[in-house]
Amino acid sequence: MARAGTGPAELSTEVVHERLRTAILRGELDSTVLLSQVQLAARLGVSRTPLREALRMLQREGLIDSTPNRQVRVAEMSVADLEQQYAARVLIEAIAVRLTVPLYTAADLASLKDALASMIELKGHDLDLWQAVDACVSGSAAVASTQLARHLARTALTLIAVFDPEHEPTPVREALRLVTAGVDARESTQHQEVPASDSSHRRRS
Repeated sequence: MARAGTGPAELSTEVVHERLRTAILRGELDSTVLLSQVQLAARLGVSRTPLREALRMLQREGLIDSTPNRQVRVAEMSVADLEQQYAARVLIEAIAVRLTVPLYTAADLASLKDALASMIELKGHDLDLWQAVDACVSGSAAVASTQLARHLARTALTLIAVFDPEHEPTPVREALRLVTAGVDARESTQHQEVPASDSSHRRRS
């Protein structure tokens, strides 16, 4: 709860990004209408700083286009463009997270903890994204990269299903397979080892 006189707590960049991304995926923002940052800030009840950072993230995702006069529009693209962009993001960002998590400073971790707290409080977030941030906080680079890849792939598959339900998003699925193959294999091995151990214990008994 905010202290008296301080107003409501500022939403983090991650929360603003997730709210805008959800609005785009649900078709709540018209791609034919230019939106000013002032309008979006008022709509979300946030200041311009987290909004600008969230818009940059959405632009990197290919979900919005920006104009020189600080207006934005939901991006229009073909399904082929969408799947190629997300397939590349799944691979590149998964690698980037795996390399950078071990280098996080105390300030980086504090920022991530704030973002995680906001996500937990507001709920409704993609579980894979929540787990990716949680893994970053705990220093689990492999888990963080895998969950981020799953989050990005889920976003792409959702968009493709909306725009072209008959389209098979092979590049996205292949990129996700490359990122998660080792992790899935280890998880499978761990699950198989448990009953084997129990069985050995029963025979000894």
